[in-house]
Amino acid sequence: MPAEKFALETGGDERLELRWQFGWRNMRVTLDGAPVGEILTRKALREGRTVPLPDGSELYLQLDNKWLGADLLIYRDGQPLPGSVIDPRILLGNVYIVLFFIAVLFFLLGAGAVLLQIDLFREWGMGMWAVHYSLIFFVLSVGVKKRSALALSLTVFLFLADGGLEVYYAAKYQLAPPVLGIFFRVILIIWVSQGFGAIRELQRMES
Repeated sequence: MPAEKFALETGGDERLELRWQFGWRNMRVTLDGAPVGEILTRKALREGRTVPLPDGSELYLQLDNKWLGADLLIYRDGQPLPGSVIDPRILLGNVYIVLFFIAVLFFLLGAGAVLLQIDLFREWGMGMWAVHYSLIFFVLSVGVKKRSALALSLTVFLFLADGGLEVYYAAKYQLAPPVLGIFFRVILIIWVSQGFGAIRELQRMES
C-alpha cells in the first residue's frame, strides 16, 4: 500500500500520513497516527476533497491527471503543503537538479572526448564545446537555485535556440528530422517553465 508522510509546517515533524490502494483508491488520512478522514474513490479524489484537521485548519486533496502520470495536489488552508509536489521549493529544486545534471553530463562527455580521447564520444561530435556548454548550464543551475527568473528565461531560450539550430542543419544537409531531440527539448522546456510559477509563489509566501 503506497504511503507518504508530510509535515504541516516547513521544517516540522512529519505528522501527516496518507495511505492508499492501487489506482488511488481508499485513501486514508491520519495525523499523529489518528484517522482524520478518507477518500474512497479515484473519482472523488479527481474532483477534490476537503479533510478538516483537529487544529481547525483544512486539508484539500486533488488528483491532477497528466499525460505523463498523475500528481496529488495537497493544500492546507489554501497553501501548498511542504514537501508535496506543488511545494514551490520542491518544484524549483527539481529544476535545479535537471540543469545541474545536464551540466555534469556535457562536462563528462566533453572531457572524455578531449582529455581521454574516447572514440565513441568523439564520434558523437563531443569536444571542448561540450565543456563550455556544461559551464553555461552550471551557471544557469546556480541562478535557478538563487531563484533567478532571468536564469530560467535564458535556459528556455537556450533550449529553443539549440532546437532551432538542430532543425536548421538537418534541413540544410538533408538529414533525418531530429524528432527525438525536439521531443526531449519540449519536455525540458515544460519542466523548466514550472520554475517561473514556483519563484512567484515563493515571493508571495515570503511577502
